[in-house]
Amino acid sequence: MTMSTCIEIVKILAALVAIGGFAFTIYKYFDARTRELKWKRVEFIFGQALFIDQDREINYAISVLAGTRNDYTINDVFDENGAFLSQAESKYKLGFEKLLNLLDRLAYAHLQSNVLELGEMSNFHWYYASVLEHSRVIKHCEKNGFGDVVKMAQELESNDT
Repeated sequence: MTMSTCIEIVKILAALVAIGGFAFTIYKYFDARTRELKWKRVEFIFGQALFIDQDREINYAISVLAGTRNDYTINDVFDENGAFLSQAESKYKLGFEKLLNLLDRLAYAHLQSNVLELGEMSNFHWYYASVLEHSRVIKHCEKNGFGDVVKMAQELESNDT
């Protein structure tokens, strides 16, 4: 083997090592990016759950949806066409608007932008299922720009069976 052949082999090995190093760097970058994006989704989900837990008006709406209030029911908040009844207290109206807006943002993140996966959306399954239990709330959603809430609830329900 001549010196020039050895030099050529060394150059080829050096090029292969450089290419391998570059490929590994690219792999590590995309791996780190994927893990970072997953964590951002977790942070978003936890933030939304914390907002639900800590917001007083949303908790008023949830208590009406769950049927745990003695003073108000869905029929006291919405008429049969899904409009707010005038005698419903503003805390219930505000609570339902906040809750439906939050559920709509989550639904958008799954249905429109495909950022959240269905499994991640199942963390909020109870809220969506509760909307489907009340035709007045469904009508309110459909008439007031919260149609994705109903679509998301139906998708979660169909995935559940």
